[in-house]
Amino acid sequence: MSPDDKYLMASDLGTDKIDIFRYKASKTPPLTPAAIPFFKTEGGSGPRHSEFAPNGKFMYNIQEITATISAFSYNDGELKELQTIKMMPGDFKGTNGAADIHVSPDGLFLYATNRGTVNEIFVYAIDQVTGKLTAVDHYPTGSNPRNFVIDPTGNYILVGSSNRINVFKVNKATGKLTQINSAINIDQAVCLKMIPVE
Repeated sequence: MSPDDKYLMASDLGTDKIDIFRYKASKTPPLTPAAIPFFKTEGGSGPRHSEFAPNGKFMYNIQEITATISAFSYNDGELKELQTIKMMPGDFKGTNGAADIHVSPDGLFLYATNRGTVNEIFVYAIDQVTGKLTAVDHYPTGSNPRNFVIDPTGNYILVGSSNRINVFKVNKATGKLTQINSAINIDQAVCLKMIPVE
C-alpha cells in the first residue's frame, strides 16, 4: 500500500510490470486501475517486492531475475523512475535470485537480499534529497536468504535462510552490518514478522 493508503502497488514478475490500483474501501470493487495503471520494468527483470521510504516520497522495487533495484519518486499514485542499479558486477557469472527489500526505520539505508549462487544481503545509502541509492557493502547470509526483517529500533536485522535465522547488528551511522552469535536454528525460514509483546 502507498503511504497515504490510496493506492496498491502489485509486482507482476510474469509481465514485468508494477500494477497500480486505486483503493477505496467504500467502493465495490475497492480496487480499480489507477489513472496510470502500471509501470513497465525492463523486460525479463521480474519485479518482486516494493518498499516505500518512511517519508513517503520514494519507492523501491527489487527485480528477482536481473537482481536490480529501481528507485522511484512517488506522488498520488504516480511512479517516476529515478535510477535502476545492478546488485551484482557486470562480470558476474552466477545465478541471481533477488528476494527481499526493506528500508531502515530512519530512512537512511536500504537493504536487499540475493539468493541463487550469491546468498548475501546488500546495503545501500539513500540520498535524502534525490532518493537515489549508493552501494555501501554486502554480507553472506547463509543459503537462500528469502526474507528478512529490521527490528523497530533499527538496531538489528534478522535474515531467514534455509536452516537458520542469522542476526546482524546495524551500525546506524554507516548502515554496515556485523553478524552476531545469536543465530536461531530453524529450517526453511521463509517469512519473518515482528509483533509487539505487551
